[in-house]
Amino acid sequence: MRDRCNNPNNKYYCNYGGRGIKISKEWDDFLVFYKDMKGEFEKHLELNRIDNDGNYGLNNCNWVTRKENSCNKRTNQIFNGETASAASMRLANNTNLVSSRIRKGWEISRAFSEPKNQFSDTSTKEWTTPEKKDCQELKFKEFSKKYKRTYGGYVQMRHRLRLNVLNL
Repeated sequence: MRDRCNNPNNKYYCNYGGRGIKISKEWDDFLVFYKDMKGEFEKHLELNRIDNDGNYGLNNCNWVTRKENSCNKRTNQIFNGETASAASMRLANNTNLVSSRIRKGWEISRAFSEPKNQFSDTSTKEWTTPEKKDCQELKFKEFSKKYKRTYGGYVQMRHRLRLNVLNL
């Protein structure tokens, strides 16, 4: 926290100190920080700024899980009052689904509302499923070439999914 806010040589400085994020003067003394924040602390929690544009201080910080912290980013998109991370958790129990869909060019309303497809997140077509003996006989590159699937010119390789389907 201190290095990101105070050291211009830190690779994350531009996202913290470079944006004007500061640490309250009271927290220059670690004992004051400890006294302010020890009540909520547990080992698995991370320090979170409630307002991402606010400074580190007693009135703007709390302890949250990594998953909760990943939802509180200034790059998080919001649609109808719901963040992309929250929608991703609702649709697929992960925090990246909606952002990934938007990067792929999905319409924002569809990205926030359509349930995750079991096989692919870009279409409803099922994957070609090879015979188990084919997987064992082919090397990975040959396997990948033989059983790849194209959607709109974009080749998607889901080797891990295929192996899970085949129980290899």
